[in-house]
Amino acid sequence: LNGNYLYLQTWLMVIAQEVPVDPIVHLCLKWSCWGLSNYFNHYPHPKDLSKSPAMSGLFVSPHLYLHSSVMKKTLLIITSLLFITSAIFPQSKININDLVELDGKMYRPSSDKLYSGIVYNSYTGTVEKKLEGFYRNGLKNGEWTWWNVLGGIDSTGNFRKGLLYGQWKFYHSNGQLKARGSYRNGDGTNRDEYGLTAHGRHGKWIFWYDSGSKSAEISYKNGEIDGVWTSWNEQGEKVWEGTLEEYKIAEEEAKLKAEKEARLIAEEVARLAEEARLAEEARLAEEARLAEEARKAKAENAIAQRAVDCQAKYDESQAAYEAGNLEANIALKREILGMGCDEELSSKAQYYIGWTYGNKLFDMDAARAEYLKGANNYTSNLKYVEKCVEKLALYKKNDEAEVVYKAGDFAKAAALREEVGLTKGCDRVLAAKNLYQAGYIHQKRLNNNAKAKTLYEAVVIYFSGSRWVDMAKQKLADL
Repeated sequence: LNGNYLYLQTWLMVIAQEVPVDPIVHLCLKWSCWGLSNYFNHYPHPKDLSKSPAMSGLFVSPHLYLHSSVMKKTLLIITSLLFITSAIFPQSKININDLVELDGKMYRPSSDKLYSGIVYNSYTGTVEKKLEGFYRNGLKNGEWTWWNVLGGIDSTGNFRKGLLYGQWKFYHSNGQLKARGSYRNGDGTNRDEYGLTAHGRHGKWIFWYDSGSKSAEISYKNGEIDGVWTSWNEQGEKVWEGTLEEYKIAEEEAKLKAEKEARLIAEEVARLAEEARLAEEARLAEEARLAEEARKAKAENAIAQRAVDCQAKYDESQAAYEAGNLEANIALKREILGMGCDEELSSKAQYYIGWTYGNKLFDMDAARAEYLKGANNYTSNLKYVEKCVEKLALYKKNDEAEVVYKAGDFAKAAALREEVGLTKGCDRVLAAKNLYQAGYIHQKRLNNNAKAKTLYEAVVIYFSGSRWVDMAKQKLADL
């Protein structure tokens, strides 16, 4: 009997029975097969020596025909050794969160030994599996499987020495296959539009929609698209077939076409806007002429009527605001500024133009410019003029924080930022900016991550719609 052949055939039997085998058990199994081989080759069954080679059990020997009873005894001995050794050296299994990572490798807790064995994890508060896999010498190795929160498989595939290797399958949350293909030493980076890692892709990959219809077939070589690839829409209609170079050319042509169409549309919009502006100017000029004539005839009635018109325009602007039409709201309030309305209503309109920029459109520079007009163009003791002055004071404090920060006084700069951001009535765009930058100073300059996290969270919670929210989310993810 050949020892390697006996070992191979017995190992196939172990795999078929799905017996978990520790590396020590693996070694013992190999030794056992070689020992049995030597035994039977040196001490053959007398009755079998005269028989020709033939199929016997799991293998064929060119030198010895094994009687079925001898085969059964052989397999019984091997199987017994396997399970006895498995009992002595049980397969290691541990929660992945209990392992310790050092230099990209996993160690047993409170040990300097690299971990080899099974790992698992479950979703918090449940017994539902989240992942199961195997480490060898501290690196991911063999088959790994992830499950989604619904209990369905999310992805499954193999690792070799910590890198993605061989075929992988990915699934949609409804259980439909999402993608299937192979890796060669993928490091898990370079996510594609499907949210899957593209590094190391090799060979043919197929992608599907969650409806089950095919989305794309793409061939890869060393992680890069290679040759012709094809894609379909969800109705099964082919939308692309060609090489990556051809796709880039088509994409550039489509981009140029879209830019041209957008330019033509913009020019037409500008022309119509200019016509509308001129028409509005003409209308206002005519109104002014008629108003002047009416003033001369009945000055008091004209003033009263103007007041009515101004209030109506203001009410119209508020209706536009409540309907969510902010641009129309601002445009109508600007009309009020040109109607010769009394200072009380005009300063109010001026203030709320700035307020809309600062709290709804998140345009800090435009808001500040409008408040400056409100402070400079009307009598100082008016209610909304004073409000404009209060707003400008916060913008000036924002400037002061910039100066202090550049001078290196980070603690004072953070305090000024927080003061601005937490002041009642501060414009949302200004508050979002200052709380975010206060968080940045605490994180990068004052090494206070807890305080930074609190400030970033405040930006995310209270200032949706501002560009500072996305930046704060990114910082929170980094923390």
